[in-house]
Amino acid sequence: MADETMQFGEPKGEYPTRRSAYAVVIDDRKILCLLVRGKYHLPGGGIDENEDAEEALKREMREETGYQVMALTEIGKANQFFEMTKEGHPLNKLGTFYTATVDLTHVGQGQEADHEPCWIPVDAFLNSTAGDFQKWAVKQAML
Repeated sequence: MADETMQFGEPKGEYPTRRSAYAVVIDDRKILCLLVRGKYHLPGGGIDENEDAEEALKREMREETGYQVMALTEIGKANQFFEMTKEGHPLNKLGTFYTATVDLTHVGQGQEADHEPCWIPVDAFLNSTAGDFQKWAVKQAML
């Protein structure tokens, strides 16, 4: 696990923060990701007020991919400034990243219509338009 929090992106003003948690799930050199409006993302998202990072990630995995999380191991923390988010404003996402094991024998239906779960080669994810903080986490998971 990395000891310090990495910060990606350059701020251009004030950025509210949003705690978030994401999973790196790798199976046979392929990574589980989401295709959302033409861009790849790791599964995960915002941590609600009444949740810790692990609870939030398990909820987000069910909602976005339909997969049930079996085990989590923290990779580390990394943050990224985004100019525009789905909330409609700039945001500094404070990410906690985990490697995750999911039950591949049973997958439910994801609940978010614009989130298409898919498995792609790890290199394809690392060369995609995914956020730098997510790419950092994938590289950490591969160490």
